[in-house]
Amino acid sequence: MFLDAIVRLYAQKREVNKHILDVAEHLSSDELTSVIVEGQPSIRDTLFHMFHVIESHFA
Repeated sequence: MFLDAIVRLYAQKREVNKHILDVAEHLSSDELTSVIVEGQPSIRDTLFHMFHVIESHFA
């Protein structure tokens, strides 16, 4: 039962990451690189950080 939960969790993570990339694909360069909230990174920088962390922990 525990293994099944882990498998479902990883499957959900893959689906969420795919959705995030699908949405990001439709953003313009300006939308990706603009700072939306002062003091926070751009969407591009946030995505880079997110996937770098995933890659470094699960590679």
